[in-house]
Amino acid sequence: MRLIIKEVDNFVNSHPHDWDAHHISAALLHLMPRFGRLMALFIQSQGESETTIQQVRYLFMLKENPITTSELARKHKVTLQAASAQVQGLVDKGWVQRIPDPNDRRQFRLEVTPDGMAHAHKARERLTAFLSTFIERLAPEEKHAAGIFLPALDRLLSEGPAPDEVDLPPPLP
Repeated sequence: MRLIIKEVDNFVNSHPHDWDAHHISAALLHLMPRFGRLMALFIQSQGESETTIQQVRYLFMLKENPITTSELARKHKVTLQAASAQVQGLVDKGWVQRIPDPNDRRQFRLEVTPDGMAHAHKARERLTAFLSTFIERLAPEEKHAAGIFLPALDRLLSEGPAPDEVDLPPPLP
């Protein structure tokens, strides 16, 4: 875990501060996988080897909008088989239940159970506390910059089309 933290610090400290949109995009693409690995390592270190960031994300998503497994697969651009396996894991743990869809008796909506929501909140709280100790090492002006950048990025993502509605450019030749 220390190696990943050091890699992120080195990357951030070795780049100029007059970034344009291209540099910011490249930095995000470089940092996101490392940040994801850092979170995954933390979760595993807490004895949560069977809990993934994806599962916690699904729990919060399903709480807001119960959907079918097919819709979940489409939304996340995974196969129905992959989505079904994730869902079955959540059902087996008692974190999600299948409820008959009132509009289509052949389908089931996925609904988060109280245990599932409690687990998701607990996992998010522990992860936030851990990441806070990491982020705390930033200088005050860096925290201030993050306080401007991150809400702005969230606004752009919220205002823009859903990821599955984005008009993608044609593939490169």
